Amino acid sequence: MANKCNSCGGTYEPVQRDGSRYSHACSPEIIETPAVFKADGSIKTPEVRVPRGYIRNENLTIDPQTREPVMVSEGLGVTEL
Repeated sequence: MANKCNSCGGTYEPVQRDGSRYSHACSPEIIETPAVFKADGSIKTPEVRVPRGYIRNENLTIDPQTREPVMVSEGLGVTEL
């Protein structure tokens, strides 16, 4: 069953075909305004990026207090599709 990240909108299978787990992580930035190019391919106006809020990162880290593995950041959670 696929998941949809409520933080970035990405969809992914949490368990891959070979049975391994996939740990989703949102990109840290959003392209707010795409770049504009001239006819010759050079950049007329560069893209504008802004930090993404509520990043989801399913990779594991060790909680310094409990010494247990925990998800880096839950972000806004996921929706099962």
